[in-house]
Amino acid sequence: MQILIDELKLALKHRLFYSALNNSLIIPDICSALTSENGQTNGTKYKEWFDRYCAQKYNGFVSGEDIYKIRCALLHQGKLNHDYPNFEKILFQIPNENNIILHNNKINNSLNLSLENFVNDVVSGYEKWWEEHNNDQIVLKNLENSINYYPNGMAPFIVGIPLIC
Repeated sequence: MQILIDELKLALKHRLFYSALNNSLIIPDICSALTSENGQTNGTKYKEWFDRYCAQKYNGFVSGEDIYKIRCALLHQGKLNHDYPNFEKILFQIPNENNIILHNNKINNSLNLSLENFVNDVVSGYEKWWEEHNNDQIVLKNLENSINYYPNGMAPFIVGIPLIC
């Protein structure tokens, strides 16, 4: 899991904004699945995770419901304008040479978030979650089945070359 967080930070640093946004939107899914007895998540668990670990930074302006709708629209349909009555459009402002930051506001019925702030908020949420759950037996058990990096392969399947599996 830490590899995903590290790569998320690198994506932001190297201006890989689509990757940063997509990966930040799956963190609540993964964390809520890891804490689940059956190792699975759903929309309710996703929303609860975001509300608990991130939403307080948005002063009630953005909720787990909003982010879940954004997640579904982007990851499943490749769009940010979703069928949700709270906002007409979603605008993620990316870092710019003028250092102008527009974040956590509504412009012409569109939600505007700074991508950098949003990603950092999700990373901070993950860090708080991990601090609370790093000794949780359910999480540790579910981590055994999570995607991981194997620099020397994975016997008996493929050895001698790096794998992600």
